[in-house]
Formats: sequence, structure tokens, C-alpha cells
Amino acid sequence: MAKRCLTRLALERPYVKRQNIDRGKSRKGYAQSKLYNACDSSIIGIQFEGGGQLLKKAKKFVSILLCVTMFFSCIGPISASAASVDVGTNPTPQIDIAVNVPSDYPGTFLDFKQELTQKLIEQGLNPSDFRITDTAAKIDTTDLNGWYVYDHYLNNTEYNKLGLSAEQQKKQPYRAADNSNASGANPVYMKDLLANGNISGCRYFAQHIWSYADDEGKASMVFAGYGTQALLDYMIYPAASDSRRTISFDIDANAIGAHTLHGYGFLLNAGIDNTGKLVGYVLYIGPSHTGGIQKISLDAETALATAIPVGSTMNVGLTATKKARLTVELQKNAVTVQVQQYDAAGNLSAPQTKIDKYSLDDTGFNGFGPIVGYASHGCSELTVFRYLDLEMAYKSSALDALKNVQYYQGADYKYFV
Repeated sequence: MAKRCLTRLALERPYVKRQNIDRGKSRKGYAQSKLYNACDSSIIGIQFEGGGQLLKKAKKFVSILLCVTMFFSCIGPISASAASVDVGTNPTPQIDIAVNVPSDYPGTFLDFKQELTQKLIEQGLNPSDFRITDTAAKIDTTDLNGWYVYDHYLNNTEYNKLGLSAEQQKKQPYRAADNSNASGANPVYMKDLLANGNISGCRYFAQHIWSYADDEGKASMVFAGYGTQALLDYMIYPAASDSRRTISFDIDANAIGAHTLHGYGFLLNAGIDNTGKLVGYVLYIGPSHTGGIQKISLDAETALATAIPVGSTMNVGLTATKKARLTVELQKNAVTVQVQQYDAAGNLSAPQTKIDKYSLDDTGFNGFGPIVGYASHGCSELTVFRYLDLEMAYKSSALDALKNVQYYQGADYKYFV
């Protein structure tokens, strides 16, 4: 286990200027607190607050944060039974805390967030006053340029309308859709029929994967099925390194048309090898929302969904609201899967770890992305699966995270941990 170093705090008096992280501008009259690593004196935490009159309160919070940081260095993640407060969605916090999870931290960001939340509450802070967010670099899932996209297309005409470069065509090959049992306009586009909910009946879709952002900026992906064949659609984001990567999305049973759904989930440490095989691992969950992690080696273009077994290692366990949030934390040699249930008021529960540090072999690939498989049938009923509020990210260096962190500018205190 890596050596854990205690920390010490140096609180500097208000000084003339500090660098504004978000905009690169200098401002006057700010106090700065720095949390140092005692082993090498590197800064591992920075706090900015606005104005000398707030310094007394800032000192108290910094001392709490220091105690929490030292606490984390001594123990692992606490039990999921700890008090659950969703402090990641507060849009106007008084205290904004950005966390760059240490590479040797034994848990996930959700574990870290839960621990920090609990300790701050114990110290008397109101959870409605603070926000804790991850500094991992976010991936734009609505821009698929550079991704490996294995979709199926109505015909060559519709495929050519995409205007893909020669390089992208290698990553996004033409595969003919199964248009049996389809009806209605020909062609038709998913954004025109599936934007406001599901429909009945297979259609002549130009393509069967649609990625978009809603009016609030939340990204989602929709997969639409076929009339007869057990086809398999998937995408891979080719991450540049094997650093900590995260996937998080909502599952809403009311938004799924599960008629022939064989499975859904995410490819993990996956890629296309030089023989045309899709290799790596897959978290694959069946229509009853039970599943597991499988190692795969399939023909990238022609493999059918039935080539992937649906395991029973985990159960998403959708509650009566039929809505949950699934989070996957992927590393080079392990993966952890956690689930949070939504209550009737739309609040998230504490994370429940369903798969804990499942061991992975070195596949030689760092890619990850969504996958949906369909069972064969012979009728016109349409199957639809939605990855709602989809977030994909990868851990950036502390320096990059510090440069790019987006604080709420109205917060009285801004922390980088």
C-alpha cells in the first residue's frame, strides 16, 4: 500500500492579488489557504475566500477540512449506511468544494463525497450550504468524432449523409439495419420520433443510436431496436490513458421499451484489435436489471447480442419509483459498480456498491462506452433503451484539474482538495 502522508495547513494573511482559476484574472482583497503534503511540500488543497471580514469563518472551515483530510488518510470508505445527502447538485452553494480524488484512495468519488459530507455535517455544517463535485475531465458524449461507433444504418444513402471523414469511416463502418416489420415514413430520424418519449412499432430509422443534450445541457443516448435479428450496437471512447475513468447515468424503467431488450451496459477497457475483434470487458445487464461483468472477444462488425451471456452478479434493484443512477469507476486492473436509488421526491440515496473492485486483466485498451443488445423476434414492437443524464469522464492531473475546475462564482468559499 502506498505511504499515506499527514498534512499541515498554512493559512496566509490576505494579500494583494491572487490568480482567478476560472478566468485567469487577478483580483484584490482575497485570502488564500493552502493545504500542503508534508512529505514533499506540494500543495494538495487550496481555498479562496472573498474578503478579510470572512477570514475567521474561513479558518474554522479550513481546520475542519484539514481534520477530514487527515481522517481520510487513516481509514478506508465508510459504510453506505451513513447519512445520505446529495450535495453534488446544489447550484448555488455558499461553499464550493472541488475534489480531485487521489490515485491511491481506496474508494470511489462517491465514497469520498459521502465521507466528506458526513464529517462536515458532524462538524455542524448545513449540507444545503455546500457542494462537492468531481474534477475529472468531462467527455462530450454528443460529439462522436473520434469514437468507435458500431451502429446500423437504413441504407448507404443515409450513411453517406453523415459526411464522415475517411479516418472516421474506419471507426464508424457501414452496417445494414434489419428493416423488417418496419412501418411509417421512410426514412425517419430518431430525434423526430423519440424526443418526447417512446413510440410503438419499428420504424425505418436512418440510424439506431441518437446522442443529444436537453435544454438543461444534460446529455443522453437513445438506442432503438429492430424487427427480427438479435443485433448489437455499441460505441467506444478511446481514452488516451488507463487513469481512473467514470461512467454515470440514470436508468428509468418508465422510459425503456424493453420488448426485445437482451442487455445494456458499458464496455470496459475495450477496443478493436488488428484482427477486427471487439476485445475487453463488458458490464452487461439484462432486461430484469440483473447482470455482471464478462470478458469478451467478438467479431466487431457481425457479433450478435446472444454472444454475450447475461450474468447475475449484481441486481440494480429498482425501487417502486423505477428509477436509479448507476455509476461505474474503471481503472486499469479493477472496476467498481455502485447504484443510487431515487426516492419519490427525486433525491438520490446513499451509494450501494454492487460490484467491488472486480479484477481485470490487462487488455491493452483503455476504451469505454455504451452497448445495447436485442433479442430476436418477429413482430413490429419497438425496443428502446435510454442512457439518461449520461456522464463520462477521466481523471486529469491535479494541475489540469485546478486550471479547469468550474466553481459557482457566487460562493463565499471555493476549495480545491
